[in-house]
Amino acid sequence: AECAVRQGQPDVAGREVLAAAASHLSVNRARRLFPYLALHEQWRAIADADNLNVPFVQFGSALLSIHAHLRMGDVGGAEDVLKQALKTWPSEARFLSALHLVAANRPGSEWEGRFEDIFKANVATLDTDRLASCINYSFQFNRPDLAWLAYLKLKALDPTDPALFMAPARFGDIWFTFRRHHLGMQTVSRFENMDLRPFVAMTRHVHPFEALWDLVPLGDEMAGGGGADRKREYLTRCLEELERRGKTATLTERMQMMYPSALALASRRREAHAALDTIEKKYPHKKEEVLYQHAVFYDDDGKEQESYETLREYFSMTQAPNIAADALMVKAMMNLNLGICAMEVARRTKTTFPGSAQINGL
Repeated sequence: AECAVRQGQPDVAGREVLAAAASHLSVNRARRLFPYLALHEQWRAIADADNLNVPFVQFGSALLSIHAHLRMGDVGGAEDVLKQALKTWPSEARFLSALHLVAANRPGSEWEGRFEDIFKANVATLDTDRLASCINYSFQFNRPDLAWLAYLKLKALDPTDPALFMAPARFGDIWFTFRRHHLGMQTVSRFENMDLRPFVAMTRHVHPFEALWDLVPLGDEMAGGGGADRKREYLTRCLEELERRGKTATLTERMQMMYPSALALASRRREAHAALDTIEKKYPHKKEEVLYQHAVFYDDDGKEQESYETLREYFSMTQAPNIAADALMVKAMMNLNLGICAMEVARRTKTTFPGSAQINGL
């Protein structure tokens, strides 16, 4: 396998690395080839080369193994590698993205708790990109308390980061929405939510709750009325900041990826699609993400045929599990009178994402 790497033969290296990984004597040498294999998209070889009888000694190899399993649609394999890697690196912040992906594919599982533990252990030292991502992750988990922490830290680092304006524009309606079990309440399902805004209004100036609500960023605004106007105001500020940074050439890759979504939220769909095309040309490795966003925008516009065709191209490029993409495909198929195909996609998705409220609603 090492000779194949030196000779620039990734297919051969991918085939031979499996034999090397089978032995405890050579598995770590085999894992050192993972970056080369990943560069050449030999994801199947990386996933098949994990020998969990031997702990990982290099963090990068463990992370690539997790990513490879997810790319191949093997959530269980990713969980196994993650469990082993966390024994060696129990508080490693670079696991946050992987934890989010696994937790999103296993909603309501232990992984949400592991995400919380590592996030809290590292929030003081996270950079702006990870903090912005954690705001999104936390709201997706219905954990606004974690999002508030990330928001406050991001604001301290960069008070005009566009993510600070995008968050209330996108998540303003769920700024105080928790899963009931996180509040210590009995529930039939782990996916039952509770909006605390009425409770906040009742206790805003009542001791000891007043001190708590004082700590919530944008708390009074998000708990009050005028939601639509408030969201438009923050969206406008987000777009203005993105455009200002674009003129000064200070847009990061993360901010450039945010721009199309902000345009779409502002109902500027044609500009949003054009911005995605620009991103694809500048960052070819983002093509899968760009295709998915195109499909989302087409769905928002009720263009089922375009959404369906874009999702077909997206799924032809990746086997990575994406419950939101699966749900979009089911919706597009149903609207195009492809009911039997939609049922098969829904059945397969329920197998991949057991217990998910999102797919059970299809």
